[in-house]
Amino acid sequence: MNRNVVENNWKLRWHDAILNAVEVMDWDILAGDWNQTKGKVKEQWGKLTYDQLDMVSGRHDELVDKIQECYGVAKYEAERQVKDWGARNDAWFDQAARRIQKNDQRNAAMVRH
Repeated sequence: MNRNVVENNWKLRWHDAILNAVEVMDWDILAGDWNQTKGKVKEQWGKLTYDQLDMVSGRHDELVDKIQECYGVAKYEAERQVKDWGARNDAWFDQAARRIQKNDQRNAAMVRH
């Protein structure tokens, strides 16, 4: 096999692994702040009901499945939509992370006293 092809394949897999690691972090934030996030998700995918969003409960795979089901798109397309949505909402994710961190610190302080 051509060395360039092998090298490019490796770079692509490494790039995907890095993107997925970042995505996992974002989804941890979403799951931790799901009640706040539901409205944001509903803005993007209005056909999803709040009952469906409750079932998703911040899980990436569940959201992709529900988008597939409601919009009749392929899994690949639903994944792409979710990734694009995540990229457009990076600032919001950062705010959610800070909110969660403040709440965790507040709860820890209450437990200590």
